[in-house]
Amino acid sequence: MAYYEKTAVRNSEYGGGLSEYYSERDTRAPAVFVFGDREFAEETMGVTHGSGISADQVTNWFQNAISPAGPGVGKPRPGLFGHDLLVSVPKSLSIFAATADAETASKMVSIITRGMEVGMQYLHQHAGYTRVTNKLDPKRKDLERLPSMPVVAYYHHTARPARPDPEHPEYTECDPHEHIHLLLPGRIARKDGRFVAIDTKSMYHESKAAGMIMQKMWRDLSQKELGLEFGDVDPHTGIAELAGIDRETITLMSRRRSAMLDWAEVEHVSSGADRLADLMADVNDDEAAVFRAGKRVKATNQKRLDYAQRDSRQKKGETMHYDELRAEWRADPRLAHVHPEHLMGRFDPNNYIKERDRDLAFDVFAHLGETTAAWTRADLVEATIGYWPTFDGVNVPTLEDIEAQVDQILAEGGYQCTEDRQPWEREGKVRYTDAVTLNNEERLRHICNVRSAHLSTSVHRDFYLHRGLTAQQAEVMVQITESDRLVNILQGPAGSRKTTSLKAFRERVEADGKRVVLVSTAKSAVNEAKHAGAASEARTIASVRLAAFEGKLDWDHNTIVLMDEAGMTGNTAMFDIIDSADRAGAKIVAIGDASQLEPVRAGGGLFARLYAQLPWSQSFGEVFRQVDPKERAMTLQMRDANTTQAVAEVADWYSQNDRLRAGDEVSMADALVRDYCDAIVEGNSVMAFAQTWDIADPLNLRIQRIYAAAYGTQDTMTIPIGHQARARVGDIVVTTENDFWIQVTGDPNEKYPDGVDSVSNKDRWRVQAVHVDGTMDVKRLSDQATAHLPAAYVEKNVVLGYVGTFHAAQGATVHTGLAIGDPEKLSRHAMYPGMTRGTHMNRFYAAVPIAGQDEHHMDPELEPIQEVYSRDEARSMFFDALMRHDEDRTALQHAERALREMLEAGRDPMLYQDDFRGVHPYVAQLVFAWQDSIKQWNTEWAEEVSTRDDIAQEHAREQAHSRELARMRMEERDAARERGQERDARANDDGAIEL
Repeated sequence: MAYYEKTAVRNSEYGGGLSEYYSERDTRAPAVFVFGDREFAEETMGVTHGSGISADQVTNWFQNAISPAGPGVGKPRPGLFGHDLLVSVPKSLSIFAATADAETASKMVSIITRGMEVGMQYLHQHAGYTRVTNKLDPKRKDLERLPSMPVVAYYHHTARPARPDPEHPEYTECDPHEHIHLLLPGRIARKDGRFVAIDTKSMYHESKAAGMIMQKMWRDLSQKELGLEFGDVDPHTGIAELAGIDRETITLMSRRRSAMLDWAEVEHVSSGADRLADLMADVNDDEAAVFRAGKRVKATNQKRLDYAQRDSRQKKGETMHYDELRAEWRADPRLAHVHPEHLMGRFDPNNYIKERDRDLAFDVFAHLGETTAAWTRADLVEATIGYWPTFDGVNVPTLEDIEAQVDQILAEGGYQCTEDRQPWEREGKVRYTDAVTLNNEERLRHICNVRSAHLSTSVHRDFYLHRGLTAQQAEVMVQITESDRLVNILQGPAGSRKTTSLKAFRERVEADGKRVVLVSTAKSAVNEAKHAGAASEARTIASVRLAAFEGKLDWDHNTIVLMDEAGMTGNTAMFDIIDSADRAGAKIVAIGDASQLEPVRAGGGLFARLYAQLPWSQSFGEVFRQVDPKERAMTLQMRDANTTQAVAEVADWYSQNDRLRAGDEVSMADALVRDYCDAIVEGNSVMAFAQTWDIADPLNLRIQRIYAAAYGTQDTMTIPIGHQARARVGDIVVTTENDFWIQVTGDPNEKYPDGVDSVSNKDRWRVQAVHVDGTMDVKRLSDQATAHLPAAYVEKNVVLGYVGTFHAAQGATVHTGLAIGDPEKLSRHAMYPGMTRGTHMNRFYAAVPIAGQDEHHMDPELEPIQEVYSRDEARSMFFDALMRHDEDRTALQHAERALREMLEAGRDPMLYQDDFRGVHPYVAQLVFAWQDSIKQWNTEWAEEVSTRDDIAQEHAREQAHSRELARMRMEERDAARERGQERDARANDDGAIEL
């Protein structure tokens, strides 16, 4: 909230301060909502649920920490302005309300309000805490629930204004977007009357669950009172769109705006056709030359950029009355086919009887087992809402019903794997797991015991040395090759030449009659490994799991399975692959790096745990990607640093070597594009990576515009692609979905020993042609193969590919790597792959978001605050990001940690065998079983190493003796040869005398 107050003061000519910023020039009156004890709130804070509040009172409370009832006990403590809790309604409901008659629109606003209240009640009950000093230990801060939690609500009906579309002047300025800003004061009264701060970490942890409850309430109330029908619910978000309003309409009415998008579309880049023609007079198709011209066109100073941004922003229509807005929307041609009266009354609860017969607990635990390593109660609430049956036509569930259902599911199959919560710990501290996950853990322990001589292939170290591996790599690969264990782990940092090592491994084991199959979560990784020759067969993990489920998997005891990118593979998927290998008697080698990106929408941590617990795990300790030896050392230190001093040394090196930039997101985006162009001009390969698509999309648009300006192709034909962009001939695009049905044709000049790869996620292509029917001809950059992409695929699964996300960075190697993201949301898991792609240059741009400049709300009269930070500030942001290093832990790791902490605190876990202080006894039993197995494995491995060392020493002695014998034999041969030569010489001499 500090930003809003700052901008209100900076633009004081408008008056009104904070309240006016949200009230949209006094056209949106605020209302107060109180969650919890409403009488207490009225007595101590002077606010009544459902009542209004003046602009002066809002400003005084948020700026000066003085509520309408006064400062409370003690002196006011200003400085903490508060927080904006944004409640956003699905776009389809916003469209419905925008096109409905006044009475129906009013009912929809009422439904939105009541659903919001239920979600906020949940938030107060589970996150409405403040922190107070523990009476026994002053170093600890206990959580104390606040009696009530008041918020000041501002209802808004529109998104940010869109840029005028010259082709469609009839489109309304603002798209419908129902949302509520709930302003939570920075100081709230606790039970003793003192005004204190709320615990925001608890709020953040529980906010998604609260939002999903709101979504559920909106659906059920809409079905009951308006008869609306909804599509499928996304179990990850709890969102479902209204049936009858298609995705195309939603997209048309979702013209995203942000400060970044405004910057990406600054007209100065493409205007001035005459000047551009002069610049392009001597430019051919050479990419570097094109970018020299594009860079010159783009080289405007920051002042001109600011002016362009100011010109590009439109006045928001929120100052109009809602009835006026709805009249405009109903006349908008984009919504001409939407008839709210036809959408009402469609819902029939009898169509969902089978859905209500499903086992809710089974669905919930299956979801959590796949997506979360060890879940909290908030995660359980989210999953429960995500799979909750459709409204039965009678009873809309209350918050009490939801809480009871969650508790019932938890009692049915939840296993606590941490200690009970202490007074100073948040609700999210307690973790749970399910029976299937625990059974998998027990089976995995037994699989890790499996050994067989058939799994081992003998090899000499020289075999790998002769194929270009270093001594350390060769030793690691010898261990992997000769291992007689079924489960093997190989970890290697970015740029450690894992693929080169696997290619040599394949050559050796195939000579022994083995078959090498590579599996990975990403189709792109499968393709790359296949092209590199790391395996004779390569498949995605999803296809393997499906084949195993259908009984069609053809692995056997001669199969060796390489699981690539195992660190990015979810725990359940990884277990399924290991389990399938065990059932087939196949050897498996899981290869990855636990320090890089974690699985997407899947619980992780299993790869890292197996690497740490299996004593025969192997790792590469060298990197080769970076040219500078010092940078290679710094990448390893960035990856492995576990002390503040070590992280500080990394931050210092990157700062001192001009690798860090920091500033607002627009300034940093502009800096990245300039550096991108510089790299191209210098003839270097370059890739840029963004934290999210919200950052990558504007960068892609900006670079695309520079290309178009440089080539003079601004007016050429374009077709719509994903992320509300358009593509033309010459653009670089990325496909985001695997599609085996699209025909791909190989280039006659290229060789494809394993066949031409199908269209895959993360493939990069250059557009060769676009057609009026929306189809596109493309050529893949990696192998020059071509494809004709259908219009439906293009519009949904093709995006601009100049800049990708950090997940696209995995496996990439270029001369210059550029990474950009919000430093407060990045962690080491993202920073490490993002900063290790370049061989010569890796640079990070800390892009601090411009507060308030989002798609929900932006006052067009207030200029965004733009600034570039100092080197020390950039270094500090980079340091903080690297210090965020929370890794996924499996359920047993949580339990092991809890039991260890109990022991360290002098509380023997065995004294609490009935409950282990909250840890479920079965979970504790599994932890102890794993610990016993690890001790056994360590003993076995130590004996193996000792025996191997003895054998190696004996072998070395034999080799030395053999070399000595060979040397002696060689000396004897040399001596004999010399004696023979002497005899011959004497004979010759004697013969000469006789003659």
